Amino acid sequence: MNVNWKIKQKIKKILQNEQGMQITAPGSRSGFALVYPNTYRVGMSNLGLHVIYGQINRRDDTACERAFFPDRADVPLYTATNTPIMTIETQRPLAAFPLIGFILSFEMDYINALKILTWGKIPLRSDARAETDPLVIAGGPCATFNPEPVADYFDALVIGEGEEVIHTLIDTVYACRNKRLNRRDTLLALANIEGVYVPRFYHPVYAADGTLEKISHDPGVPSIVRRRWIRDLDQYRAATEVVTKNTEFSGMFLIEISRGCGRHCRFCMAGYCFRNPRVRSLAALRPMLERAASYGLKAGLVGAAVSDHPEIDRICAAIAELGIGISVSSLRADSVSEQLLAALAASGHKTVTFAPEAGSEAARAVINKGISDEDIYRAVKSAVRAGIPNVRLYFMVGLPYQEAKKEAASIIALARNIKSVMQEAQIKSQPKGKLTLSINTFVPKPFTPFQWTAMSPLAAAAETL
Repeated sequence: MNVNWKIKQKIKKILQNEQGMQITAPGSRSGFALVYPNTYRVGMSNLGLHVIYGQINRRDDTACERAFFPDRADVPLYTATNTPIMTIETQRPLAAFPLIGFILSFEMDYINALKILTWGKIPLRSDARAETDPLVIAGGPCATFNPEPVADYFDALVIGEGEEVIHTLIDTVYACRNKRLNRRDTLLALANIEGVYVPRFYHPVYAADGTLEKISHDPGVPSIVRRRWIRDLDQYRAATEVVTKNTEFSGMFLIEISRGCGRHCRFCMAGYCFRNPRVRSLAALRPMLERAASYGLKAGLVGAAVSDHPEIDRICAAIAELGIGISVSSLRADSVSEQLLAALAASGHKTVTFAPEAGSEAARAVINKGISDEDIYRAVKSAVRAGIPNVRLYFMVGLPYQEAKKEAASIIALARNIKSVMQEAQIKSQPKGKLTLSINTFVPKPFTPFQWTAMSPLAAAAETL
């Protein structure tokens, strides 16, 4: 198998600029290749990758190594030299690993995942793999809420959250290996783990009109694959494991403070596929915050709605005591506190982001957003007065049951009102604040109330925009 020297040296340089990575001598532990099917910069910005990497490497029998899709500029070199995707830690090709796990966070990464398998000389379809080929599994949001588009290419898919099931899965593979079970019997054992879907044992049955009638299953596997979810987040660390400057969040140490969302916005996959909203206690977060401080990094708080955390003000105080900055992944206009905004301002934030999603209260009621115009005005005023002059707003167009012209007009009207609120609240010593609108088309997601609603035609969306 060809390995290009230039590519290998680039990977080694990436490794040299990391802190916290774990490297074990090949052969001392069984290998697990954890693949993110996008570039290193994007993949290392994904907290889920860090969580699973840490979980596997805390075992004493398994060495987890990371692999990524090449940067765009490097793709021609990979194809011209027939170089396979290699891991960061030891620069070994994926085919050298008995277990390969993909993290599927975005549908657009599906094609990259297939290219990675092809370049690695691993048979693309699961039914074409031989006894000596690696077991190829997948997890992540896309594997959870819509595994069928990629079901032919993965031997198994994890449905739900991975911190617990990854250990059961690995233990089962090792037990089957010790019993010298063949590939089919190993997959049968995996299919009987709660939260593991093995597509080869399930068969879609279609009606005469082409619609799905039912899904039959082979004997010996559950009729329903149930989603796995973590009952107590405090039992599991969820923070940056490998520190590098080459991420979308450079200078930041990511820490998950909550998971799931109880708001149930009707368009949002997170509110349905990751139900049972849970929070980490401040006591459980302290060691992670202290680790952020040890690296001298800002604490990047991650959650579906960070401002909804019942201890958010105490968390802000704890971060201030450590003398580090703070950043957040999301804020709700109806729950953001003045203390949180003050902490963001003190950390140097010049922009605060809210997501009204729709321009009118009536449209927000349809999508169950639950935020009033007054909530937005109040949050914007508090942010500007706290010393954060700029505001970014997220909207969608093409929402169900909305007229395009009214939709556009309501966004424009709300934006003008917010700009007036910003001007009225502006502190004299501040520069003039900037209002930025980020507007995207609505995309229906599986397992949400809007999953069967039509996406707006391109011409209609373009006209609205």
